[in-house]
Amino acid sequence: MNVKKELYEAFSPPEPKRKEIFLNALPYPKLSFSQFVFSQIKYIRKRVWVASVLIVAAAVFTVCFMSLKAPSYIGLPAVWIISSLTPFLAMLTASEISRSNMYGMTELETACRFSLPQLTGARTLILGTVSFAVIAALTLLSGIFTPVGIANSAIYILTPFLLVNGISLAIFSRFKGKESGYISCVSALFVSVSGILLQGSQMKIPENICNNFCIALCIFGTVTIILTMKKITNGANYYGTHT
Repeated sequence: MNVKKELYEAFSPPEPKRKEIFLNALPYPKLSFSQFVFSQIKYIRKRVWVASVLIVAAAVFTVCFMSLKAPSYIGLPAVWIISSLTPFLAMLTASEISRSNMYGMTELETACRFSLPQLTGARTLILGTVSFAVIAALTLLSGIFTPVGIANSAIYILTPFLLVNGISLAIFSRFKGKESGYISCVSALFVSVSGILLQGSQMKIPENICNNFCIALCIFGTVTIILTMKKITNGANYYGTHT
């Protein structure tokens, strides 16, 4: 005779009957996936939208100004200057995705109608779309109006964005409060300034070596983003998720 099994069966509540019918009959407003995603747009802080517009405007100004005042800089230097703007967009994007974890709201949001993984997924989809649009605009602008080309422009612009995004997500998943924001801002500033200083130095790096190094950094940033996003969303599993 298994005492534990007998006790479990004696004190376990009976299986609920007609549970699905009862839940479906509850009078709460139902949202489709697209409606849920669009409803999250208003919760994205305004500074993300402002930063996106300012970055594209700064890139346009850089190309126009350099083509008129300094034609010799309209090539690779202009692309590196444009790419130096993307770390700040990456930092803001990461802060929005990690806002729940950064401010210690993970446990509270898992008790809401939409689970934390759903909220994080919706924010990631929105911010990813915005970031893709900005990166695409910068790449086309650099590739068309400079002799660098679209392929190389994409590599040089994506590298600081993916690198800072991965670093910032890792920082926000580990630290909470304003300290994480300060650390992320320092990392974005460091990557941004490093790119400009490297390009402005007298050291000449062969294009194939530079491209391979940038691709390696892109892979590192992408892997870091994937692993950290998995950690952030799985953090809700400790408390349980609700739909």
